[in-house]
Formats: sequence, C-alpha cells, structure tokens
Amino acid sequence: MQPRSCTFYPSIKLKNRPKTPLFKKIEDQGSRNPKKHFHFLTKKYSSQALMANKAPLVLAMVSLLLLVLVVVPTGATSAKRRHQIVLRYYSHQQFGVNEFVNVNASVAAVNGTQTGVGLGVVYAYPITATPNTTSPSIGFIRGTSTVASNTLPATYFVARTVVHYSDPTFKRTPKSKNNIGLQGTFTTQGEADFTSGQPWEYAITGGTGDFRNTFGYTIGRVYSRTPTATTAIIVILYETYLWI
Repeated sequence: MQPRSCTFYPSIKLKNRPKTPLFKKIEDQGSRNPKKHFHFLTKKYSSQALMANKAPLVLAMVSLLLLVLVVVPTGATSAKRRHQIVLRYYSHQQFGVNEFVNVNASVAAVNGTQTGVGLGVVYAYPITATPNTTSPSIGFIRGTSTVASNTLPATYFVARTVVHYSDPTFKRTPKSKNNIGLQGTFTTQGEADFTSGQPWEYAITGGTGDFRNTFGYTIGRVYSRTPTATTAIIVILYETYLWI
C-alpha cells in the first residue's frame, strides 16, 4: 500500500499578515517604545473593558460606602457620647396626703393582707437630696400603681411613674470642676412588693430634657417608716443608674 503524499504549507509569517488600522497602530507604537506600547494597551483596552463590565458593581459599592459613611459615624458618635450617671434621691409618701385610691379592688384582700387585686392608687411624692423632709427639693414623682397579685406573704404592685428631676448643682463625677446641672423627666416601670421589706427594681424606659433617649434602671427600698395618728410617713431611697 502506497503511503499518502503529504503537502507541506509554509508557515505564515506574522510580519506578512494583513495590516488593519488597529493592529498597525499597535505594532508601530510597540516597535518605537515598548513601555509606551504596554501602557497604551492597558489604559485603552484592559481598563475600559474592566470598567465597562463592572460599572454596575462599582456603582453599588460606592453607594454602600457612602451609606456607611453617613450612618455609622452618627451612631458611633452617639454611643461615644453616652455616659453613666448615678442619681440618689428620697421620696416622701403619706397615704391620704399625697397618695390616694383611685380604683377600688376587684377582689377582696386575702386574710393577713390589706390590698386586693385590682386596687389602684395615684400619687405625687416630693423628692429630696437627703432623707430629711426639710432638705432642698429636687423634684417630684407622679404615677400610678395597681395590685396585680395578692397572696400571702406578698402583694405585688405594677407601677408606672414619671420622675421630674431638677438639680442645677449636679456634677457628672465627684471630681468634676464644672457643674453641668440636670433637668427633665424620666419614666420608670416595673413590679414591686412593698410589703416584704426587700428592694425592688424598675426599668427606665425613656425621658425628656436632659434625659432624652436615656435608659437604665432604678433600685428602691424603704429607708424609714414614721407612724402618724392615721397612717405613716414612708421615706423611699432610690438609687438610679442612667445612661445619657
């Protein structure tokens, strides 16, 4: 069997290929200046193609970056400005004088207790910087309390209060040289057993004035109880921890 004959074609030399205007321009620039030739290719073709293909992605990333720059620093600055302060004050309450029943109990009181479920009281107590009733006033507390549970040995009240606080001499820290003063209101709410003698804790849910956007908690306990001819004067110590 005779082998097939093969025809060999000479290779086409690159220098003999047809010259299009684009390739001619590129080759001419490359032969004269290789560095300029590379820069020309990178700038005119690679960069333009890359940006053309990724333009939507770049725009989205730029928009997200602008959003972060606008929103995050504002929140971070607000967080940095917050600092904790501690307020210590005393309320003075006396049933029939600054505390009154506004809703009668729905259920009779359990034997051994004085208040039935549903009993509601409204009050407006003065508050002072010391337990002495004659000490300078720094505000007052207004609120309502409702008996939510009445069993032996405890009776639980659900309380909602607004503390009106005004102290022009308040210092942020004991070492502070400048008096910054505090004036405004903050709201508290929570559950307490006033009959057990144990401390109770309320959540602070907001405020106005210097207490705007505040949060924290307050702990109360009976400081003293002074009997009178008809009732008793009860002094409550509150230690309040606020972030403002």
